[in-house]
Amino acid sequence: MESTFVTKPIEKFQTFYNEQCEKELLGCSVCLEGLKNPHMITLCQHVFCQACIAQCVNHAEAATCPECRKPFKAEELRYSFRENTRLENLWNECKGTFKKQNRKRCRTECKKEYDDEHEMYYKAHYEKYYKLGKLDNPHSNPTDNYPLMDIKFPEAPVVTPTPAPIEPERHYADVYERINLSRDSYHGHGKHFHYSVEARDGVTLVNCKSDDKIVSARGEVAVTHCPLLGDINARDGARLTNSSARYVYCSRGSVWGNNSHVEEIDARDGIVIQNFQAKKLNSDRGTIEASQGISEVSSIAARDGATLSNVMVYSVSASRGEVIARSCTINNISAREGATLTDTTGSQLTVLRGKAELRGESVRALFESIEARDGARLYNSQITKEVDCSRGPVTAELSEIHTIKARSEINLTESTVNTISLNAVDSKAKLVLNESFVEGDIVITAPKAIDLWGGGVSVIATGNQSVSIIGNEVYINGVRVDRSSSSSIEPSHVNLTIEGKGHIKGKIIFDDCEGTIRCGDDIIIEG
Repeated sequence: MESTFVTKPIEKFQTFYNEQCEKELLGCSVCLEGLKNPHMITLCQHVFCQACIAQCVNHAEAATCPECRKPFKAEELRYSFRENTRLENLWNECKGTFKKQNRKRCRTECKKEYDDEHEMYYKAHYEKYYKLGKLDNPHSNPTDNYPLMDIKFPEAPVVTPTPAPIEPERHYADVYERINLSRDSYHGHGKHFHYSVEARDGVTLVNCKSDDKIVSARGEVAVTHCPLLGDINARDGARLTNSSARYVYCSRGSVWGNNSHVEEIDARDGIVIQNFQAKKLNSDRGTIEASQGISEVSSIAARDGATLSNVMVYSVSASRGEVIARSCTINNISAREGATLTDTTGSQLTVLRGKAELRGESVRALFESIEARDGARLYNSQITKEVDCSRGPVTAELSEIHTIKARSEINLTESTVNTISLNAVDSKAKLVLNESFVEGDIVITAPKAIDLWGGGVSVIATGNQSVSIIGNEVYINGVRVDRSSSSSIEPSHVNLTIEGKGHIKGKIIFDDCEGTIRCGDDIIIEG
């Protein structure tokens, strides 16, 4: 029985040796220790202990690589002279750097154990080759032409896939250096650390790290389980899964991400991410789709629109598209072609040319102000300041709104409004109240007088009137005024119709125009 004095240093030495093997990429991914009798699968260039690969293959239905799961044949498993030489050199280096007081005994005991294990391997395998006439010397190492014969490979035919275009020496020898392939793609698998990777036709990394940058001038970059990456620059797109990076840029493609963290993404053709953390997202020509718990986003800018779900963003802009959001918190939203928000809260919503729709299905939607040129529809919403629609109507149900500015028509259902400003079109204005209440005044505006004299034009307008002069033509609210008809136009007359059932506590004021009110029997006007 070995003494504690002998066993303890041996265990320490073995631990030290295994750690050095892992640093030098000489560890077995099956037993997680230093390689023993290393054998390489030539198809994928992965190296394992002979005992480990034999055990994995003998207990499996098909011969597949334990690391990348690629199927291989018996003749594709070879004894690795290069890896064995590196192990011998590393063993000698470890003996020299081990503690001085334990070096002599540990070196003797550990070397004996190491030689005994090799000797058992020689007897079990090398002599069999000699008996089969494969080798001239029973104590010589097997060559690359004679793979191991004791592994029981399945009888079913194994389809050999096309090998990935990688360089075996580069995959293991240069993992600490810069990777630069001017006419090829690069595939990195395993716990490798790269300073930088540049491959023209694409980069694929699995469980790797990169300190500086990853560049693909004509291909796509795909990273999986890469916890620490620098900048990614890919022309044709990028895919991130369970990874993190500082910056991702795609000059022609899109970015797809899942369960990852990136500080900033800039993709020309769009971004699709979920379970993601980012600070800034930008797409010059595409759309952005973001969902499921995206946090710490300061801004999202997408030319053709954005679709968001369960995210928190400071600002969202769509210069040519529509913004669709559900269960989000967004401070500022700017969209050109419209916005549809559900269960969303924020501060400012601006729609330059379309309509705004705000709905509260599970919770009440809350905004400070809404500005939509062509109209707004609100359901179960609260607007603390105003809803301004310069060219469209406003429809609200189960909502609380401080101020409404609309054109031609306002429809309220079980809602409360403080003040209303209604701009008449073609001398008509309409207000529909269904069990609704107006606390303040209702102001009706229309085009005011225009004075024409001496070839000059003088325009006086108030309220929400849109007045423009193009050449010698005058337009009020988009309607051209004929100068030759008269030198003076009298104040407009507006017909206001109030329908439904509701209560108006304030007054109805016609601002610089005359008016007639047609009111239903169920409308109460106190002012």
